[in-house]
Amino acid sequence: MGYKEQTGLPNGLSMKRARQNRQWTTPAREGPPTRTELVAKLKVSSLRKYVHAFDLDISPNSSKEDLTAAVQRHWASQVIKENEVLFNLAVAFKKSAANGQL
Repeated sequence: MGYKEQTGLPNGLSMKRARQNRQWTTPAREGPPTRTELVAKLKVSSLRKYVHAFDLDISPNSSKEDLTAAVQRHWASQVIKENEVLFNLAVAFKKSAANGQL
C-alpha cells in the first residue's frame, strides 16, 4: 500500500503541509441574530438617531464603531420588566380590538 492510500495525501505532501493548506470555515450559527449582530447591521445614520434620541454621551460625529459600541452599552444597561411589557401589550391589543383595528 502506497503513501497516498495510507494517508489520503498525494506523494510528497506532508501532514503539516496539508494542515497549512486546509481552509478553515466556521459553521453557520443557527438561531436569531444576537444584539451585537443587529446593532452592527445598522446604518451610521440610524446609530446617530439612536444616540440623539437617548441622549447618549458620545459625539454624533464619532465613527461607526464608536457609535455601535455606545448603542450596545446602552442596550445592555436597559432593564426589561417583562410583566410591565406584557401588560402594556395586552392593553394596546385590547384598545385595538375595541376600535376594530385588528
